[in-house]
Amino acid sequence: MEYNSFFLLGLLGLIIMIGFLGNVLFSRTRIPEALFLITMGLIIGPVLNLVESGSLIETSSFIATIALIVILLESGMSIDINKLLKNFSHATIFTLMVFILSTLLVSLFLHFLMHLPLFHSLFIGIISGGTTTITVMTLISRCSASEYTKNLLFLESMINDVTIISGAVILIQVMELGTIETGKIAGLILGSVSTAVLFGFLTGMFWIVILSRYLEKHPLNYVSTLGIALILYALVEGVEANGAIAVLIFSLTVGNFRNVVMLFKIKTNLVTRHSLETLKKIKTIQLGITFFVKTFFFFFLGLIFSFQNLNKEILTVVFGMVFILLAARFFSTQVLLLLDKKYRKETFLITTMLPRGFTATVVAFLPLEAGIEIPGLTEIVLLMLLISTIIAIIGVTIHERKFPYVE
Repeated sequence: MEYNSFFLLGLLGLIIMIGFLGNVLFSRTRIPEALFLITMGLIIGPVLNLVESGSLIETSSFIATIALIVILLESGMSIDINKLLKNFSHATIFTLMVFILSTLLVSLFLHFLMHLPLFHSLFIGIISGGTTTITVMTLISRCSASEYTKNLLFLESMINDVTIISGAVILIQVMELGTIETGKIAGLILGSVSTAVLFGFLTGMFWIVILSRYLEKHPLNYVSTLGIALILYALVEGVEANGAIAVLIFSLTVGNFRNVVMLFKIKTNLVTRHSLETLKKIKTIQLGITFFVKTFFFFFLGLIFSFQNLNKEILTVVFGMVFILLAARFFSTQVLLLLDKKYRKETFLITTMLPRGFTATVVAFLPLEAGIEIPGLTEIVLLMLLISTIIAIIGVTIHERKFPYVE
């Protein structure tokens, strides 16, 4: 199918404006712009067939890789290590409990009740195990929840970006190995992860020196940072290590350079007012780039969705998974209350705050890039995103009726 250039330009503009208007109207609708974008993709793609999705699927792994690198840059630069350490205990315990319990129960459900292969079950369990930062942040930003509950939910989503991506890419490497041999798997993980961490940290330290000494006032310092991240990912993947973890460590190092210097007691004169302003500028530009990538990616998901692949089995899988995810969060919230009673008033909000989104959908394309096909994965992940987001919106709405937000 051939497309007129004016049609494509108009479509791109419409996608961006829908994403922008959805973001602006969130305070009134409480509906994340992701749902509008996916719906638009569904209408233009599989419903009206204005855009042929078959050819787009061939480029999905490349698009997902670009999106993955962008979200890793944002996640790493957004995490304040000091803040993370101060609120580490409750947030980490709760996050790991929810993630491990959700992954384990979903995997068991898929493998033993739905008869999916073990590795496929584990992969779907991992990518469904955690919340997504962008939706959680937008839902709780104008919510009447207490500051400590907001911090808990925000840190959970930030940590989940790391756990989902790390767990998924490591499992894919194990799947490519094709056998379960403890020694080989341990060596593979240790070698791959340690190489990625080393490359990411050294590249981050190198790049902050370049930024501080030579690119402080250069208007394209963000573009060059993104370019370094792309090169780093390709280089680390080229030596058969973990490119995603390398980019994450790189962005953490660059985004928290001041803390890294203090932590390792590095004597340097690089931490100046100008270097900190440069990092602030990079983070600001990152927000716009991430918005564009996320906007396009959610629309892309709607385009490639296939109603033909929907069947009773997929619907059973998705609804079963959502029930398990709710149960895992409810149990974990009860354990959290044993640690600290201050969350009691907001138990319902914490339990229903389970939206899956950008990270899960991006990671869902990684097996395809590695030549591993998981039937129905796109439909499962997209439906899980829709249903879990709707539940989170309902949870916030009910909470706000009980405890209205006050400006």
